[in-house]
Amino acid sequence: MGEVSKCKSLVSIRAAVVKLFKVLSIQILIAWVGLELLLNLFSPFPDPYKSIWGLSKHHKYLPAWNYHRMEPPYTSVFVTGPLTGVSTRKVTLSINRFGLLFHESVALRTEKEELRIGVIGGSAVECSALETTSGGLASRLQDYLVEAFPGRRVTVLNMGITGQDTRTHLATVAQLAGAGRYSNL
Repeated sequence: MGEVSKCKSLVSIRAAVVKLFKVLSIQILIAWVGLELLLNLFSPFPDPYKSIWGLSKHHKYLPAWNYHRMEPPYTSVFVTGPLTGVSTRKVTLSINRFGLLFHESVALRTEKEELRIGVIGGSAVECSALETTSGGLASRLQDYLVEAFPGRRVTVLNMGITGQDTRTHLATVAQLAGAGRYSNL
C-alpha cells in the first residue's frame, strides 16, 4: 500500500506542476499582450510618411532617407578622409529612390529563379569609401555567389546604412522586403 500512495502523490505533484506551468504561461501571455496594448496606447508608432524638414518622402523608420537632408534619389560626392588602407579621395555616391546604394536597375526581380539577397548593416556593409561597382561586402558576396551558382542569376543588394542601429536595419527589411510599398524588391 505504501508504494501505491507514493505513486499517487507523485502523480498529484506532477499534475500540480503542470497546472502551475499552464497558469504561469497564461499569466505571462496576458501580461505581454497588456504591455503591448499599453505601448501602442501611450507610445504609438509615428506616421512613417509624415513630412519632416519639407521632405515628402521622408520615412520615420528609415532615417537614411534623411541622412543628408536630401530626398532620394540623389547623387552626391563623398570625401573619404583618412582611413587605414584607403587613400583619401572623392567617391560619387548614387542613392536610389529607396535611400540605399544599390543601382535602381536591380531593384525588381527579373526572373522567377533569381537568387536575391539583401545585405543589411552599418558602414562596413555600405562601404561608401569605395565605388559602388568596385568593392564592398555586397559586391564581393555577389561575385562569390555567381561563381558558386553558375547559370543562375544572382543579385545582392547593398542595404547598408552608415550610423544606423539594429532597429533601423530591421525597419529597412520590413519596408523593402516585406509586403509594403516595395514588395517586388
